[in-house]
Amino acid sequence: GRRLEVEIAASAGPVDVSIAQRAQLNDDTTATQRTGAGAELRIGRGLVERRQGGGGDSIYVFVASDDEALTWAPGANRAGALLELQQQVEIGDRSAGVTLERDGVQASVAYVERESSTRIGGSTISHDQSFAGVTVTVRR
Repeated sequence: GRRLEVEIAASAGPVDVSIAQRAQLNDDTTATQRTGAGAELRIGRGLVERRQGGGGDSIYVFVASDDEALTWAPGANRAGALLELQQQVEIGDRSAGVTLERDGVQASVAYVERESSTRIGGSTISHDQSFAGVTVTVRR
């Protein structure tokens, strides 16, 4: 699959605003198909400078929404398959938090609400959860 992202960042006086739209496209014909979409709004400092390749530090608050679907259909590529059992897992995340980025290291603290559902044939199982988390990413 292919991940695409379009981001617009602008300076609004003492703060910067950034809006990103993401998509996951599946371009193969295997039995497993993955698609997704998401959006993120960031408000803080250093966003425009970082996007223009200036590096530097940034700190911002964000709200984000991501949805992903994974579909598995065994036998989908075999001609004359008599039985095709399709399974689909959908996950939707809504999150809000704060991120600090300095010298290529990004640290985030976020609250996440996750909705997931699994459909196998005609049955669907749903599950909701919420949690707080910390992530650290090192960019090279």
